[in-house]
Amino acid sequence: MSFPGLRTTVLASILVTSAVVSGVVGCSSDPAAPPGGSDGGVGADGSSGGTGPDGGDGGSGGCGATAPVTTLGTVDPNAFDLISAGDYVVVRDNNAGLDTTIPGVKTGGLVRVPKAGGNAELALAPTAPDRRISGFHAEGNVLYAIDYKAGTPTDTSVVKKTLPGGTVEALGISGLFDGMTATIVASDAANLYFRGFPNGGGGARIYRAPKAGGAVELVTRHAGANTDVFNVSLVGDTFWFTETLGGKSTFYTAPANGNDVAPTKIDGPNKCFGNIVVAAAGVACLGGTKAYGYDPAFTSEKLLFDSNEGRTVELAVPALVDGSRVLLVESASRPTVPLRAVPIGGGPVTNLTCDRARIIDLRADDTHFYWLEDRGNPGANVRSVYKMAK
Repeated sequence: MSFPGLRTTVLASILVTSAVVSGVVGCSSDPAAPPGGSDGGVGADGSSGGTGPDGGDGGSGGCGATAPVTTLGTVDPNAFDLISAGDYVVVRDNNAGLDTTIPGVKTGGLVRVPKAGGNAELALAPTAPDRRISGFHAEGNVLYAIDYKAGTPTDTSVVKKTLPGGTVEALGISGLFDGMTATIVASDAANLYFRGFPNGGGGARIYRAPKAGGAVELVTRHAGANTDVFNVSLVGDTFWFTETLGGKSTFYTAPANGNDVAPTKIDGPNKCFGNIVVAAAGVACLGGTKAYGYDPAFTSEKLLFDSNEGRTVELAVPALVDGSRVLLVESASRPTVPLRAVPIGGGPVTNLTCDRARIIDLRADDTHFYWLEDRGNPGANVRSVYKMAK
């Protein structure tokens, strides 16, 4: 199955989390100095190094990182939501797509950048000027997206396109949910899986629909009919999701082949506040100003990073789980901080590359990490896509 264990939660949420936790506005979505706490080990000081704000070779200066970083291409200053799609990296661009009836205003669309480097080009636009794209997902070079009518989100369809130049095809999925806020959270050989709100009201749920076309099926919903499901991840054949009460997250699981099954609550205590990433190796999250790691059964808690321990860090937040390590991104918006990795079970923090700025979204495939980074000052934003070998 394809699942977002190789991914952060949508890192734009870090802007909200950072503002709540630290009072700082304009922080990064995806991450600065060494780790803290008895489980964190000791790292480099992270205060300098690299080759400067253009990304360069990733730097080998004061932060101790040596991995080379490649700039793949520049995208719109407001681009967000990066995914890995076969030979391409795809981002959302609200200034792309089709012309609308308002002069100079576009529908928005998906833009691709070759992983080998090159110009950003339109990958997928809505099927008509009065339609929009919400959630999207990829399997290899096949791109899937939710296409809905602006102002009428119940008029929803799912389309696919093979990159770079394939024909857009509607999948013939019926009985759809509210398309404006829906996301595609995972896929397997036969199905796409969605987080969405039912037409007619009610809390967000997890749905399944066959790629070959057919009726949408409800996989699971929270026990409270109007309660949302958050941080949805498919790990193996099991969905994980959360609810949040009193600033803490409670975890639930449900089988992907379920049919309106009741979720199972995981009773293990945790300090997860947000920025939750889940994979087979366990769970990592932000709890206040600290990053924590948990085994899948929540029998062990490890402090991965403490942003308060005499650092220049605003917040170092979990962005994705890659194998058994967690990648931490800095909430600061300045080109002086490293991208870090730490074992999910605790241990020394490694600086992977230096002199990063505001990372908007971070993903991975089998061989590389890819991220969208905002290196501009307010009023002069510059967003580019980068890659780094694992």
